[in-house]
Amino acid sequence: MANIGISLELACDRKISQSTLISQKNLPPQPYALLEQDVGPDTTLYSFPFKLGDHDRLHDGLIGYFRAYSNPGQHVGKELDTSKFYTSYVDPDGVLVFPISNSGNYKYPTLSAFWLDPPAYQDPEATLDDHYIGTAKKYEDARNDKLVENVFGCIMDPFVPVNIYTSILPVQPLTLPNWTWESALKTMTAFFHFGPLMVTDDVASYSPPNPTAEATDESTTSAVKLPSLKVADWSWLQPYYPDAQTGSEFTPLDVGQIDSRPRYEKGPYTAVEGYLQMKSSMLVDK
Repeated sequence: MANIGISLELACDRKISQSTLISQKNLPPQPYALLEQDVGPDTTLYSFPFKLGDHDRLHDGLIGYFRAYSNPGQHVGKELDTSKFYTSYVDPDGVLVFPISNSGNYKYPTLSAFWLDPPAYQDPEATLDDHYIGTAKKYEDARNDKLVENVFGCIMDPFVPVNIYTSILPVQPLTLPNWTWESALKTMTAFFHFGPLMVTDDVASYSPPNPTAEATDESTTSAVKLPSLKVADWSWLQPYYPDAQTGSEFTPLDVGQIDSRPRYEKGPYTAVEGYLQMKSSMLVDK
């Protein structure tokens, strides 16, 4: 899950009429204004709808999102409204789950343009160093405040970008920096259920753990043989049931590698069921 803030900033101030003709000075105001400071009693601020993600495109990683509260500063630590989830992968119920749609009672979120005049944030009485530092800090804070108007808590595929679609700009992909997931993958291992599996040799009998022995991550006996798994090193976690009251205990065993050629060993065969655990991350340098 990642938070996304979206804003629409102009590259320069809006254009105004430079005409000196007297006949054009008394023209009625335009019905729409581009910037908030130009809004009057007879004008409406331009707003541009945008769409986050598209489940019909495989190159888009958005699963769904939560909207932030209109004033996140009043909800410190709980800025997202988690009572409403917007997604295209689950049928909406109109109570907890809502569609990402622009039809009926559902509307896309909208953007309004802004432009901040840098000279307006200068302090003429400040020293030279404070003048530049203070101006930059005030300008940065004012610019970041514009991001608060459209903040989303997105559940997404960390390896695929989330695309933003608008009618006024090209598609903009948002990608997580590599460092946000690389550190997690370097310490992450796979662990999943496996079986029933037919093997030619039975697993070793249960032996109680020796508290005086040194702790090891695996057994020295390759009791379970699988086709070659060259991606990583694996351990087989074999369940044993020594006592009905204590329940099951798992013993790690080596995984012996064999090829896929049929050998037609004599029976009887054994069906085992357990877990495959990756000993170390696939990203660890060897």
